[in-house]
Amino acid sequence: MAGPPHRRSDAHSTAARPRKAFVLVNPKARGGEEPLADALVVFDAAGIGVETAPLDEIASPADMRARSADADLIVVCGGDGTLSAAAAGVIAADRPLGILPIGTANDLARTLAIPADPAAAARVIVAGHTRRIDVGEVNGRYFFNVASIGMSVEIARRLTPEIKRLWGRLGYAIATVRALVAVRPFHATVIGPDGEVRVRTLQVAVGKQRLVRQNPADLIFTYDVFRGNDTNDAP
Repeated sequence: MAGPPHRRSDAHSTAARPRKAFVLVNPKARGGEEPLADALVVFDAAGIGVETAPLDEIASPADMRARSADADLIVVCGGDGTLSAAAAGVIAADRPLGILPIGTANDLARTLAIPADPAAAARVIVAGHTRRIDVGEVNGRYFFNVASIGMSVEIARRLTPEIKRLWGRLGYAIATVRALVAVRPFHATVIGPDGEVRVRTLQVAVGKQRLVRQNPADLIFTYDVFRGNDTNDAP
Protein backbone atom coordinates (compact mmCIF):
# COMPACT_ATOMS: atom_id res chain seq x y z
CA MET A 1 0.00 0.00 0.00
CA ALA A 2 1.41 3.43 -0.84
CA GLY A 3 0.96 6.51 1.28
CA PRO A 4 0.49 10.23 0.63
CA PRO A 5 3.33 12.48 -0.60
CA HIS A 6 5.95 13.01 2.06
CA ARG A 7 9.66 13.39 2.63
CA ARG A 8 11.71 10.56 1.10
CA SER A 9 12.03 7.50 3.28
CA ASP A 10 12.54 3.80 2.63
CA ALA A 11 11.13 2.75 6.00
CA HIS A 12 8.30 0.25 6.33
CA SER A 13 5.46 1.01 8.71
CA THR A 14 2.12 -0.32 9.85
CA ALA A 15 -0.63 2.26 9.64
CA ALA A 16 -4.05 2.12 11.27
CA ARG A 17 -6.24 -0.42 9.54
CA PRO A 18 -8.41 1.23 6.87
CA ARG A 19 -12.17 1.42 7.21
CA LYS A 20 -13.13 2.43 3.67
CA ALA A 21 -11.40 1.89 0.34
CA PHE A 22 -12.00 3.61 -2.98
CA VAL A 23 -11.23 0.90 -5.54
CA LEU A 24 -10.33 1.75 -9.12
CA VAL A 25 -10.93 -1.02 -11.65
CA ASN A 26 -9.63 -1.30 -15.20
CA PRO A 27 -12.15 -3.52 -17.02
CA LYS A 28 -9.66 -3.79 -19.90
CA ALA A 29 -6.93 -5.29 -17.71
CA ARG A 30 -5.99 -8.84 -18.69
CA GLY A 31 -7.49 -10.26 -15.50
CA GLY A 32 -10.69 -8.28 -15.92
CA GLU A 33 -12.94 -7.63 -12.93
CA GLU A 34 -13.39 -11.25 -11.86
CA PRO A 35 -10.28 -11.42 -9.58
CA LEU A 36 -11.61 -8.42 -7.66
CA ALA A 37 -14.33 -10.62 -6.15
CA ASP A 38 -11.79 -12.54 -4.03
CA ALA A 39 -10.29 -9.29 -2.74
CA LEU A 40 -13.72 -7.91 -1.88
CA VAL A 41 -14.39 -10.95 0.29
CA VAL A 42 -11.22 -10.17 2.26
CA PHE A 43 -12.18 -6.50 2.62
CA ASP A 44 -15.69 -7.38 3.75
CA ALA A 45 -14.40 -9.84 6.36
CA ALA A 46 -12.14 -7.13 7.74
CA GLY A 47 -15.03 -4.64 7.96
CA ILE A 48 -13.70 -2.39 5.21
CA GLY A 49 -16.33 -0.59 3.19
CA VAL A 50 -15.66 -0.47 -0.54
CA GLU A 51 -16.69 1.90 -3.31
CA THR A 52 -15.65 0.81 -6.79
CA ALA A 53 -15.33 2.87 -9.94
CA PRO A 54 -13.96 2.24 -13.45
CA LEU A 55 -10.73 4.16 -13.96
CA ASP A 56 -11.99 5.70 -17.19
CA GLU A 57 -14.81 7.38 -15.25
CA ILE A 58 -12.32 9.53 -13.33
CA ALA A 59 -12.21 12.77 -15.28
CA SER A 60 -9.21 14.42 -13.61
CA PRO A 61 -6.95 14.33 -10.54
CA ALA A 62 -9.36 16.78 -8.90
CA ASP A 63 -12.22 14.38 -9.59
CA MET A 64 -10.25 11.56 -7.97
CA ARG A 65 -9.65 13.69 -4.90
CA ALA A 66 -13.34 14.54 -4.61
CA ARG A 67 -14.60 11.00 -5.11
CA SER A 68 -12.17 9.46 -2.64
CA ALA A 69 -12.53 12.17 0.00
CA ASP A 70 -14.22 9.90 2.57
CA ALA A 71 -11.96 6.89 1.92
CA ASP A 72 -8.90 5.92 3.95
CA LEU A 73 -7.03 4.68 0.90
CA ILE A 74 -7.22 4.19 -2.86
CA VAL A 75 -6.85 0.67 -4.27
CA VAL A 76 -5.86 0.24 -7.91
CA CYS A 77 -6.93 -3.06 -9.45
CA GLY A 78 -4.89 -3.62 -12.60
CA GLY A 79 -1.37 -3.70 -13.99
CA ASP A 80 1.43 -1.21 -14.48
CA GLY A 81 -0.45 0.71 -17.15
CA THR A 82 -3.44 1.13 -14.86
CA LEU A 83 -1.17 2.31 -12.04
CA SER A 84 0.48 4.87 -14.31
CA ALA A 85 -2.91 6.15 -15.46
CA ALA A 86 -4.05 6.51 -11.84
CA ALA A 87 -0.83 8.05 -10.49
CA ALA A 88 -1.71 11.74 -10.81
CA GLY A 89 -5.12 11.20 -9.22
CA VAL A 90 -3.72 9.16 -6.32
CA ILE A 91 -1.16 11.88 -5.58
CA ALA A 92 -3.80 14.61 -5.82
CA ALA A 93 -6.08 12.66 -3.47
CA ASP A 94 -3.30 12.44 -0.85
CA ARG A 95 -4.31 8.92 0.12
CA PRO A 96 -2.30 5.70 0.59
CA LEU A 97 -2.23 3.43 -2.46
CA GLY A 98 -3.14 -0.24 -2.33
CA ILE A 99 -2.33 -2.51 -5.28
CA LEU A 100 -4.27 -5.54 -6.51
CA PRO A 101 -2.00 -6.76 -9.33
CA ILE A 102 -4.11 -8.30 -12.10
CA GLY A 103 -2.26 -6.91 -15.12
CA THR A 104 0.12 -8.63 -17.52
CA ALA A 105 3.56 -7.84 -16.11
CA ASN A 106 2.85 -6.22 -12.70
CA ASP A 107 6.44 -4.98 -12.39
CA LEU A 108 5.75 -2.54 -9.56
CA ALA A 109 3.86 -5.12 -7.51
CA ARG A 110 6.62 -7.70 -8.01
CA THR A 111 9.29 -5.16 -7.08
CA LEU A 112 7.40 -4.47 -3.84
CA ALA A 113 6.86 -8.21 -3.20
CA ILE A 114 3.09 -7.82 -3.29
CA PRO A 115 1.44 -11.24 -3.78
CA ALA A 116 0.08 -11.94 -7.25
CA ASP A 117 -3.04 -13.52 -5.77
CA PRO A 118 -5.68 -10.78 -5.33
CA ALA A 119 -6.92 -12.17 -2.00
CA ALA A 120 -3.36 -12.33 -0.61
CA ALA A 121 -2.67 -8.79 -1.87
CA ALA A 122 -5.88 -7.64 -0.18
CA ARG A 123 -4.69 -9.10 3.11
CA VAL A 124 -1.55 -6.93 2.86
CA ILE A 125 -3.80 -3.90 2.51
CA VAL A 126 -6.06 -4.98 5.37
CA ALA A 127 -3.06 -5.37 7.66
CA GLY A 128 -2.09 -1.76 6.97
CA HIS A 129 1.50 -2.57 5.95
CA THR A 130 2.95 0.45 4.14
CA ARG A 131 6.21 1.22 2.41
CA ARG A 132 7.36 4.55 1.06
CA ILE A 133 8.35 4.53 -2.61
CA ASP A 134 9.66 7.08 -5.09
CA VAL A 135 7.51 8.65 -7.78
CA GLY A 136 9.07 10.19 -10.89
CA GLU A 137 7.74 13.01 -13.03
CA VAL A 138 8.47 13.70 -16.70
CA ASN A 139 6.81 16.52 -18.63
CA GLY A 140 4.07 16.80 -16.04
CA ARG A 141 3.29 13.06 -15.99
CA TYR A 142 3.98 10.87 -12.97
CA PHE A 143 5.39 7.35 -13.18
CA PHE A 144 6.15 4.61 -10.66
CA ASN A 145 8.49 2.29 -12.56
CA VAL A 146 10.38 3.75 -15.48
CA ALA A 147 10.19 6.47 -18.12
CA SER A 148 11.62 5.57 -21.52
CA ILE A 149 12.26 6.77 -25.02
CA GLY A 150 12.99 4.48 -27.91
CA MET A 151 12.49 0.73 -28.10
CA SER A 152 10.17 0.17 -25.14
CA VAL A 153 7.84 2.93 -26.35
CA GLU A 154 7.50 1.21 -29.70
CA ILE A 155 6.84 -2.09 -27.91
CA ALA A 156 4.14 -0.47 -25.76
CA ARG A 157 2.44 0.94 -28.86
CA ARG A 158 2.25 -2.52 -30.38
CA LEU A 159 1.24 -4.32 -27.20
CA THR A 160 -2.48 -3.96 -27.77
CA PRO A 161 -5.11 -5.06 -25.22
CA GLU A 162 -6.04 -7.89 -27.58
CA ILE A 163 -2.46 -9.22 -27.67
CA LYS A 164 -2.15 -9.03 -23.87
CA ARG A 165 -5.47 -10.75 -23.37
CA LEU A 166 -4.68 -13.56 -25.81
CA TRP A 167 -0.99 -14.13 -25.12
CA GLY A 168 -0.26 -12.73 -21.65
CA ARG A 169 3.46 -12.15 -21.06
CA LEU A 170 4.27 -13.81 -24.38
CA GLY A 171 2.63 -10.76 -25.93
CA TYR A 172 5.75 -8.75 -25.03
CA ALA A 173 7.84 -10.97 -27.30
CA ILE A 174 5.32 -10.57 -30.12
CA ALA A 175 5.27 -6.79 -29.71
CA THR A 176 9.09 -6.68 -29.50
CA VAL A 177 9.49 -8.51 -32.82
CA ARG A 178 7.07 -6.09 -34.46
CA ALA A 179 8.81 -3.08 -32.91
CA LEU A 180 12.24 -4.21 -34.14
CA VAL A 181 11.05 -3.67 -37.69
CA ALA A 182 10.29 -0.01 -37.04
CA VAL A 183 12.75 1.20 -34.40
CA ARG A 184 16.01 2.88 -35.39
CA PRO A 185 19.06 3.82 -33.30
CA PHE A 186 19.25 7.43 -32.17
CA HIS A 187 21.75 9.71 -30.44
CA ALA A 188 21.06 10.98 -26.92
CA THR A 189 22.85 12.86 -24.20
CA VAL A 190 22.36 11.33 -20.76
CA ILE A 191 23.01 13.73 -17.87
CA GLY A 192 23.56 12.21 -14.45
CA PRO A 193 25.35 12.85 -11.15
CA ASP A 194 28.70 11.87 -12.71
CA GLY A 195 28.41 14.09 -15.78
CA GLU A 196 27.21 13.67 -19.36
CA VAL A 197 27.38 10.68 -21.67
CA ARG A 198 26.69 10.83 -25.40
CA VAL A 199 25.27 7.54 -26.71
CA ARG A 200 23.87 5.95 -29.85
CA THR A 201 21.23 3.50 -28.72
CA LEU A 202 17.83 1.96 -29.26
CA GLN A 203 16.55 3.05 -25.85
CA VAL A 204 17.15 5.28 -22.85
CA ALA A 205 15.26 4.49 -19.66
CA VAL A 206 15.15 6.35 -16.35
CA GLY A 207 13.80 4.49 -13.39
CA LYS A 208 14.30 2.88 -10.03
CA GLN A 209 13.24 -0.71 -9.53
CA ARG A 210 14.75 -4.05 -8.60
CA LEU A 211 13.33 -6.03 -11.50
CA VAL A 212 14.54 -4.98 -14.96
CA ARG A 213 13.25 -6.88 -17.96
CA GLN A 214 15.92 -7.32 -20.62
CA ASN A 215 15.15 -5.40 -23.81
CA PRO A 216 17.06 -5.64 -27.11
CA ALA A 217 18.63 -2.21 -26.57
CA ASP A 218 22.30 -1.30 -26.91
CA LEU A 219 22.46 0.65 -23.69
CA ILE A 220 20.11 1.41 -20.81
CA PHE A 221 20.95 4.02 -18.18
CA THR A 222 19.13 4.19 -14.87
CA TYR A 223 19.56 7.14 -12.55
CA ASP A 224 17.86 8.09 -9.34
CA VAL A 225 16.18 11.27 -10.55
CA PHE A 226 13.19 11.20 -8.26
CA ARG A 227 12.40 14.31 -6.27
CA GLY A 228 12.36 13.73 -2.55
CA ASN A 229 8.98 15.37 -1.95
CA ASP A 230 7.25 13.36 -4.69
CA THR A 231 6.89 10.08 -2.84
CA ASN A 232 4.06 7.71 -2.13
CA ASP A 233 3.89 4.66 0.13
CA ALA A 234 3.07 1.20 -1.20
CA PRO A 235 2.40 -2.17 0.40
